[in-house]
Amino acid sequence: MKIGVTIIAVLSTIGYLVGTVSLFLSKSHLDSMYPIQSSQYAPVFWSMAAIYILYTLSSLLGVVGSITQKRRLVLIFSILYWIMVILTLIASFAVWIILLVRRSDVETGCEAAVTNSVAATDSPYHSPVAIPNQQVQVQDACSQAIRNVTIGLGVIVFVGNALQLYFASAISAYAQRLKRNNQHQKLRDLDEFPSAKGMPAMAAPVY
Repeated sequence: MKIGVTIIAVLSTIGYLVGTVSLFLSKSHLDSMYPIQSSQYAPVFWSMAAIYILYTLSSLLGVVGSITQKRRLVLIFSILYWIMVILTLIASFAVWIILLVRRSDVETGCEAAVTNSVAATDSPYHSPVAIPNQQVQVQDACSQAIRNVTIGLGVIVFVGNALQLYFASAISAYAQRLKRNNQHQKLRDLDEFPSAKGMPAMAAPVY
């Protein structure tokens, strides 16, 4: 179990660290492209950055705690991991359900985006070429794409969250095992003290 928790903590550290770096790189890119709107998404960005940094540090505590078998560090990692698992579970199910409920709106947006993209690529020196049944082809392509995304997201929601819950349970079980080991260690230390039978009898007081 120690090796498994260490692997989970290492992968979690790598994942959150990559997410943190990607977040800051995306901010630099957005600031250069949309300097005026940068103040609008700044609170959201710094909130996400704080969350990523917090969980990166907690994952590092998990790595150190699992290797050194420090229950307090593993417990901190376990609590924060459970919080992230629950938030991810709620958010992923919400996104998937919204996609199912508003599928027609998403398909309409996809069709509009594709149509505008095709219109933007038309050269001003050439007249646009009319493709027969172009609108039908765009509708079919968007419908197929949204269907694939819905299926793929459903698999990720169920399988991914199941793995996350399993990992969180494994971390909690390891923290409980460290607690029992610490208790056994304390009891063993108490057993090393001399027992009452081995101590010399005290003389009775003389009155």
